[in-house]
Amino acid sequence: MLLLAAGLVAFVALYQFLGQYVGASLFMIFALSVLGNRSWPRNVLYGLAIGLGISAFFMELLGVRLPMGVTGPTGLLGGLFW
Repeated sequence: MLLLAAGLVAFVALYQFLGQYVGASLFMIFALSVLGNRSWPRNVLYGLAIGLGISAFFMELLGVRLPMGVTGPTGLLGGLFW
């Protein structure tokens, strides 16, 4: 449980930099791994699906503005997505 709490603290600390899409996906992959699922391909698949699904729900369907981070227009990967 302490490892999961440390992951949550890291997610909150890096949230502005990574943004919602990347941050949520990485945290979900980490959380699934810590909670006992040892299949990395499954963790990555589920983590991306849950992280991107939650992000898309809030940002696209509800219109809530959340940090874009590295995928935003001024982020490190901004040129790939904007």
